[in-house]
Amino acid sequence: MEEGPSIPIFNGPEGILFDFNYGCRVQVPVSGWRVKMFDSDTFNVLLNEQVEANVVIASMRKYYVRFLLEVFDGPRLVFSHTFNPTTKKIRLHMPPWALEYFEQEAHVIFAHAGNDDIACPWANTFSRCIGTAIHICILQPKRN
Repeated sequence: MEEGPSIPIFNGPEGILFDFNYGCRVQVPVSGWRVKMFDSDTFNVLLNEQVEANVVIASMRKYYVRFLLEVFDGPRLVFSHTFNPTTKKIRLHMPPWALEYFEQEAHVIFAHAGNDDIACPWANTFSRCIGTAIHICILQPKRN
C-alpha cells in the first residue's frame, strides 16, 4: 500500500515537519521533545511520547481521524494543529479489485460507461459527514 512521501510534507514552526498522509505523521528536529496525538472527536490519547530527532513518528490509526497534534519542548507548547478536512479535497485510492468486491458484496459502486465517474453512495455519505469533496482514484496494476 502506498504510504505517501518518506518524510512529512508540511513545515511547522522550529523545524517541525508534519502531514496526514496515511495517518498523522510528525518529525521533530530535537531529541527529547514530546509528541502528543489525540482523536479530537473522542479525546482519546493516541500517542504521548518523547521522541528522537529526525525520526518520522506515525500514528497507528491510519484512516479518517480528526487528529489533534501537539509538540512540546519540556512544558513549552511548540506546535499545535488540528486536522480539519472541511473545504479540502480528499483522494481515496482503491485497487481495481475493490470495484468488483463492492459490486458483488455491497451493491454500492457502479461504473458509468464512457467516462471515469463512479457512483459511490458510501463516499457520498462520507463527503457529507466531513463537509468536503471526495475524489476516488482506481489504482492500476504495475506493468512488467
